[in-house]
Amino acid sequence: MKRTGWRLTAILLMAAMALAALSFPATAATSEDNATLSDFAAFDRAFVPALALSTQGRVAPAEQALQRALAHWTAMQARLAEPYAADPRWVEEAGRVSAALDSAGKHLAAGKSQEAHEALESVRLILWQARDRHGVVYFGDLLTAYHEPMEAIALGTKGRTTLSDAELDRLSMLFAEARPLWKRVETFAFDPAPYGFDAKHTERLHALVSGETHALAALGRSLERRDVAAVLKLGPAIKPPFAGAVMLFGDFQGLQ
Repeated sequence: MKRTGWRLTAILLMAAMALAALSFPATAATSEDNATLSDFAAFDRAFVPALALSTQGRVAPAEQALQRALAHWTAMQARLAEPYAADPRWVEEAGRVSAALDSAGKHLAAGKSQEAHEALESVRLILWQARDRHGVVYFGDLLTAYHEPMEAIALGTKGRTTLSDAELDRLSMLFAEARPLWKRVETFAFDPAPYGFDAKHTERLHALVSGETHALAALGRSLERRDVAAVLKLGPAIKPPFAGAVMLFGDFQGLQ
């Protein structure tokens, strides 16, 4: 599928899953879920750097990170084989994840970092679908749900000098979509244990979540006033604290 087609499919899937997610409260995992959450979190510690570094065009460290992700993926598949044995869709989804990781590796070997990034983006959606079906409430999926409208707002205001009434209306609609998705993030009862977070990481996460909450609220007020100058200033400002929160779930040590 062409990139534009894949992106539209991804947006529609994210929107559908995000709306479904709003139907139940965000809660921390039970103790029985922690082993599964720990597996997914261990995978993300390698996967998040591969995703981030590929979009930055840093091919060599992205390849290093991808090799780590592949190792975690192999181990995680083995551990999930028994608990997911009764799920007929898991085998197909696991195959798609493996294929996406393999595709990303081939793209990176050819120096095509953006193509690799697009392949890796699909992994987030596949695993989100699987976790959602199994009732696994994973913090990273809440961030993924919010990412799409947040990114659209940031890109729609970055580098602009003015906005039409229609563009302001679209930004207001995106904000209306983003706000309840972020509410799930900020009210989530985050348990640092399965994610391997120490006190410093947890404190930093709370600070970044709080920063995003304030940035989003300021943008909302500017949209209500239809203050174009403020919207153009505050729109791009909602991305940095969110990106920082996502990066906390990756292990970038030793990647050069």
